[in-house]
Amino acid sequence: MKPVILTTLALAIAIASPHPADDRPDFSGSYKLTDVKGSEKFDKTTVQTLKVAQSTDAIEVTEDLGGKPHTDKYPLDGSEGAYTSPEGIPGKCKAHFKGKSLILESLTASRPATNAPVVELLTVQRWELSADKKKLAVHIEVISPNMHVSPVAPWTEIYMRD
Repeated sequence: MKPVILTTLALAIAIASPHPADDRPDFSGSYKLTDVKGSEKFDKTTVQTLKVAQSTDAIEVTEDLGGKPHTDKYPLDGSEGAYTSPEGIPGKCKAHFKGKSLILESLTASRPATNAPVVELLTVQRWELSADKKKLAVHIEVISPNMHVSPVAPWTEIYMRD
């Protein structure tokens, strides 16, 4: 009789416990760039939008810069997915949650000149939604792992939900 009670109690606790996926913010939706802070400049004449589709397995991001859409799908299960930069450079990508933040990572490698060594660029984006879920802040840092430097200073893009 005791094993049945213990099993029932353990099952009740497991069902009542919050699941980590339940705490994840849902970034799905459409956003329009309204401001940029940091090293990058904000051209107010060019419309830049994000369309985000989030599932339990992946987050698909379509970035549209002045009528040129570009889509990548970042796996959320710890695996790496295929990635192509907006400039057409192939690479790998992945995503994970860190608290309420979504972390997107993409790694590309290319030669800046014909005889130059290969340069890897790791782009790390930390996405954060405001409490009212209307404002999305995307903190971006680009790192060159094989050169141990950041080719550009970090910046933050501010989007408002459409």
